[in-house]
Amino acid sequence: MKEILVNKEKKLKLSNCIQYVFDPKESKTESKIINQMVNCIRSKGLKQIGPLITHTTVCIENDLPRIQIAYIMQVSEDTIKINEPYAFSREIYEEKCLMAEFRGKNDCIQIAYQKLSVYAYEHELKLRGDNYTVYLKQDESSSILAHIFMPLF
Repeated sequence: MKEILVNKEKKLKLSNCIQYVFDPKESKTESKIINQMVNCIRSKGLKQIGPLITHTTVCIENDLPRIQIAYIMQVSEDTIKINEPYAFSREIYEEKCLMAEFRGKNDCIQIAYQKLSVYAYEHELKLRGDNYTVYLKQDESSSILAHIFMPLF
């Protein structure tokens, strides 16, 4: 039986983060962005620590909603200089989140986001509207293990 586990009041703490904010107007693919980030990290003599993380938010631009995706990788050092298009944050900390553990095909991950939204509704919790997805495992058959964090107000 497939099950998406939900935990409430989880904390998310990321250290030494290199971020790239994806512009949908660009013609880059996700794999190209990730490869460029890995190459940037290596060129600085750094090591990637931990998995790939995405941070998805909805922004308002010209009175229209627009999805913004930031790709995040944690690195081994905390005192680095990084050039655009990348940004560096020593720490990303979210005090109070709903968290879901998803195991399954990548194209079904949307079900986990929906389950967190339903859980928040049923328990009268206010979601902030953004989410962090931590991709812990991926194999050749496109099965993944991911933790999804949705910050609460």
